[in-house]
Amino acid sequence: MSGFFNLIIGLLKWPSAILSIILLPSALITSWLVLTSLYKTPGEAMAFIISFIGYFVFWFLFLRRARGGWFSTLEHELTHAFFALLSFHKVHSIKATQDEGGYIQYSGGGGNWLILISPYFFPTFSFLLALALYFANPSNFLFTNALLGLSLSYHACSTIHEIHRQQTDLQRVGFKFAWIFLPGANVICYTTIIGFAHGGIDRSQEYLVYVVKNSLKLLGKFIT
Repeated sequence: MSGFFNLIIGLLKWPSAILSIILLPSALITSWLVLTSLYKTPGEAMAFIISFIGYFVFWFLFLRRARGGWFSTLEHELTHAFFALLSFHKVHSIKATQDEGGYIQYSGGGGNWLILISPYFFPTFSFLLALALYFANPSNFLFTNALLGLSLSYHACSTIHEIHRQQTDLQRVGFKFAWIFLPGANVICYTTIIGFAHGGIDRSQEYLVYVVKNSLKLLGKFIT
């Protein structure tokens, strides 16, 4: 089963990059609308904004030049594992260390590009937290939105730290592909989480539909 999915995902590699480019303009417009809406009527999302900006400033001032820690490596490897499971690979082990990096071992073929590149656009902890909040329906949204903002900011800082030319994941997937695919994928994922903080799952879905519809409109104008 995993071999079949590796084949399909492999065939979708460059079409996914092209799709990311097509969606990027509309995703940027949508993200701007989201941020404008947050600025005008932040509501309970103010806790999200403060925690996101606060951690980013703290990281930039004090942690930017430090080596990535054990927790950052764990998030990275867990994201690999999540996408390995999604493509029907059996995960055998995950290792994360403070100074020596980490690795994941899985069976069922040699993997695919989506497993390799997933930590560089998918904020695993943020999506898992949003999923938990959706089902738990907590009463204190200020606290939970603060956690959500912190988790997304942490992922952003980790990603900035991890993207470099010596990164083996990016070497294997190809830097040309990574620079084409990652901007659109990141904007869409981040906008989805921000939308959730501002209005729950309905707002996230609304933004995603908006991105697709406007991308089709922009593409139609470009073709004609």
